[in-house]
Amino acid sequence: MGKRTRMAWTGWASIAALAFVVGCGGEGPAGPAGPAGEPGPAGPAGPGGNGTDGESVSAVSPNTVYLDRTTQVTISGYGTRWSNAPELDFGPGIQVVQGSTIVASPTAIVTTIRILPDADIFVPRDVTVTEGGTTVTYAEAFTVIPPISEELRYGGTVAQGSIFFALGEIIDRNTPLNPLDDLTVRLGETGSQYALSADEVTTYSFSSLVFIDVTAPAGPSDIIISNGFQEDPNNPPTISRFPGAFPVAARNATALTIGTPATASVSQPLQTHLFSIQTSTDVDTVVSVTANNADALPSLLMLPESGRFADVEELLLYTQVTLPATATPETYYFIYWDNNAETGYNFTVTASEPQDPVSACMNAQVVTLPANITGQSLADQNDQDWFAVEVPADAVGGTLTLATSPGDPQTDTVIQVYLDDCTTVFDESEDLDYHETLTTMSLPSAGTYYVRVFNSDFGFSGSGYNLSITLNPPAPGDANEPNDTCATATNAGALPVSQQNLTLPTSADQDWFAIDVPASAIGQRLFAKTSPGDANTDTVIQFFRDDCTTSFGESQDIDYHDHVTSALIADAGTYYVKVSNSTFGHAGAAYDLDVSVVAPRPTETEPNNTSAQANVFASTLPDIAAEISPALDEDWYAIDVQTGETLVLLVDDSETRSCAAGQIDSRLFLYRPDLTSMGSTDNIDTQGGNLCSYAKLTMTASGTYYVRITAGQANPNATFDYTLFAYIL
Repeated sequence: MGKRTRMAWTGWASIAALAFVVGCGGEGPAGPAGPAGEPGPAGPAGPGGNGTDGESVSAVSPNTVYLDRTTQVTISGYGTRWSNAPELDFGPGIQVVQGSTIVASPTAIVTTIRILPDADIFVPRDVTVTEGGTTVTYAEAFTVIPPISEELRYGGTVAQGSIFFALGEIIDRNTPLNPLDDLTVRLGETGSQYALSADEVTTYSFSSLVFIDVTAPAGPSDIIISNGFQEDPNNPPTISRFPGAFPVAARNATALTIGTPATASVSQPLQTHLFSIQTSTDVDTVVSVTANNADALPSLLMLPESGRFADVEELLLYTQVTLPATATPETYYFIYWDNNAETGYNFTVTASEPQDPVSACMNAQVVTLPANITGQSLADQNDQDWFAVEVPADAVGGTLTLATSPGDPQTDTVIQVYLDDCTTVFDESEDLDYHETLTTMSLPSAGTYYVRVFNSDFGFSGSGYNLSITLNPPAPGDANEPNDTCATATNAGALPVSQQNLTLPTSADQDWFAIDVPASAIGQRLFAKTSPGDANTDTVIQFFRDDCTTSFGESQDIDYHDHVTSALIADAGTYYVKVSNSTFGHAGAAYDLDVSVVAPRPTETEPNNTSAQANVFASTLPDIAAEISPALDEDWYAIDVQTGETLVLLVDDSETRSCAAGQIDSRLFLYRPDLTSMGSTDNIDTQGGNLCSYAKLTMTASGTYYVRITAGQANPNATFDYTLFAYIL
């Protein structure tokens, strides 16, 4: 999806090193040389020698060391008689690691030094060795340099409240970048971090966005690359820094007020401008941006009152955003950014009150179903189109399917459906791509429904679109009804069971099914899962023994569609499955149900700490028992998924630990078949205390996908046992 990809860079500038030379001279040319004078008298006898007999330091290796590193150094002497305890001095900002100094011979010392982050760089340093009252010095013996090359390049505005691109090389070949570990870039010790993805780094180079907080200090600022898990004090990340790499310019935000547009110009590629606004205590505030260049992509990055990128949950580009009214005024910052790097144009940022939606709704264009409306356009970010459709009585319980299409491939639409009061949103598209498809929840009543098409908050990038609206009749009635109690349970027969076109038409409805479990299933388990049907049907699944009251397993209600495995089957006979609505609310009706017999839960096979060692998930088994131990352990798994299939992943309770009780703190990573990252997820419900991990993704390509489980970010040294569910929905 183009609009959610990382921003590309262009318009690079170079950092140039400056050298200053100062000279002194007389007022005129020198005269001719005079004649040689007579020899002077002999001087007094000098003091006694110190016994060095020509002692000196002849070499220091290496003669270049990297900032913020620990390095072994060899000092070679000439005519020296070093023995037991020489004192070594490498100058300010360099420490000799205690106990590391070894006198290898009277003329050779090996030691380990720690180069501190604030050590001076590019300045030749003296090395001094003192022992037994004898001191020898090698002047300008070696130099500290940054592990990042001086050939840094950047594009954009380096100023307070800005964002720019930086590209650089790691010249310390002993510390390659590892994209499988956390990899971040920041400006200054307290700057907000940008997390690099695998496609933004190679072993020794990086190309990265760099954030400059509004509160960043002006003046020269270090660029700092951190590689490794930052929460582990016993295994800190590798830090590569270049002190004073970028001079941050001071600037003040231009204050926005409702009804007074602010206009500025863009003269350099990726130039940014900073604006601020205070929220109203009475009405919402709409902030939008437009440009007089058709090739530009005018956008706004929004920061909260802190002015820090670190306090933004997800970095988004807006061409329009609505700030709700607040009890007391709150400040927001906006950074202007053109991802197309156009120059030589003006842009305007406007703050206004929102358009009254009821007035627009009452003037909606009436269309007859099915409708195929072509040649529509959204003239600017604030434009919106309204349509009215009539739903007949015999369509109650059915759905509407609405889809936008090009028109313009870059038109980024959102679809909303309103009830007849023009204010109640009945359903809304998820804004996953430029053009949207929405199938609504079950229509609750006949009458007029209103359709609103408007621009996404991701930005105005095109205008033309087409809209189709189709009325889908209600699904055939559930042939199993009534089956609302154990006594009226549908006889689902022998395993495996696949029941389709099931419905929960009301929040109080529940469906019961009786399943025949044969003697051959003793010692195994039951596995049940629900699937669409209706994507909004929110189900809970329970197993019961033959008395209809003894629970044999219950799903966790983590998502709309659920799964559950039972305890080990001890007896053959009749077991019951109950499907009911979630307590989160009734949002859909239709669903499918599958129940099968699966083997006892297997245990992971160690080692599985790399993708090459990944445990393979069998298609007939939904789960595996595993353990994160010792600290910093990671477990890899492989599972085959076909195009269009939806993969469900869940770190769940073990035999001894509970997710809901906060006893398991996991992090889940997913990788494509080529091992490029698809992202990670940490806690299911941080506030509720469920620190386990969950993901559900529909795959666009067939292949073997990889799952990596580690301890969570808040406690990377945690150890725990867990269950991993991985199955196709």
